[in-house]
Amino acid sequence: MIKTKNLLLKNIQNPNIFFDILLSIPKDIYLEKILLLLKKEKELDFFLLATQAIKNDYEVFKLQLILDKLVFVSILKTETILELYKTLSHLHYDYISLNITEKIAKELPTFSLELYVLMKKNCEEFMISPLNILFISLYENNKAYERMQELFQNKNIFILQSAIEISALIKLHPRETEEVYKIFLKLMETKNINVDKTILFSSNKIKEKDSNFENILELYAKDERLEIKYSLSKILLLNKCKDLEKLWFRTCLFSLSNINKYDKEILRNISFILNNIINEKQDYKIIIEFFKEGIKAAQIQNDFPKKDFTLFIKNFSQNHPTLFNEFKKDIKTSMNMDLIRILSYFQIENKH
Repeated sequence: MIKTKNLLLKNIQNPNIFFDILLSIPKDIYLEKILLLLKKEKELDFFLLATQAIKNDYEVFKLQLILDKLVFVSILKTETILELYKTLSHLHYDYISLNITEKIAKELPTFSLELYVLMKKNCEEFMISPLNILFISLYENNKAYERMQELFQNKNIFILQSAIEISALIKLHPRETEEVYKIFLKLMETKNINVDKTILFSSNKIKEKDSNFENILELYAKDERLEIKYSLSKILLLNKCKDLEKLWFRTCLFSLSNINKYDKEILRNISFILNNIINEKQDYKIIIEFFKEGIKAAQIQNDFPKKDFTLFIKNFSQNHPTLFNEFKKDIKTSMNMDLIRILSYFQIENKH
């Protein structure tokens, strides 16, 4: 261990080699002992070293194995931590920042407050989720609602998004939940797409405690912006048809029926949603209703996204033959030529 410690000290100026040495230590128990030996001899800002290593093209997926373990032995500077978070965010590794923040929030309340105050003062987009973690750690049992209301008054758009997300994460009394609902409705008037997406996902969480928030999802179902439609498709997909019988689910589902063939990500999600409906609920009638809405809204019988719906078509026609036969029978009996034309895409796929 002494030899490894000395080797680490020798390579402080070479962060890539430094982290390679740390990651080569076989067990956490040895790592902890070596880190403590290292700390006794020289205090280091491991997060500064990590940022330098990443900027020297060090592989981030390797660093994720160790970064949260360094909280207890590193010099902690708010500016250094935020610079690392920013660097990780640019590379789409935000979840590593969350792991580090959770460790800080759990073990270091004083530094948590210092970090929270700095982020609140100059909040950027990559800080939203870490800010949420620190808020809950610091204030969940200490006037959380009043402090959240202060965030709602902040003019920084990212602080506002944080407040919206926090409202879905903390315990609220019925009166407080009602006030949040009114705040959401007011914020929806601004038509800011990032705020709207945050309200949408937070309402999806809060509706489990207060069904009034289902109304917000229904209101967004009338929104024609593609970013909102994509968000709705993700919410329906994650729901896994648990709320299939509820008005909000059907309203949001039918609102997606006018998507054109170029909106590939939304179409893929719709295919998965329809697949879930068959697998989880065996309800082909709502799928017929979905196609009827698509005929009215977008003439999908003339431009059916067969390629994007391949997974759904194959699953339905090949893995649920009895249900699929009932589906075909109902469509043919209806004598609705537009539905029959849509059915032809299923039949062609079924022959292969």
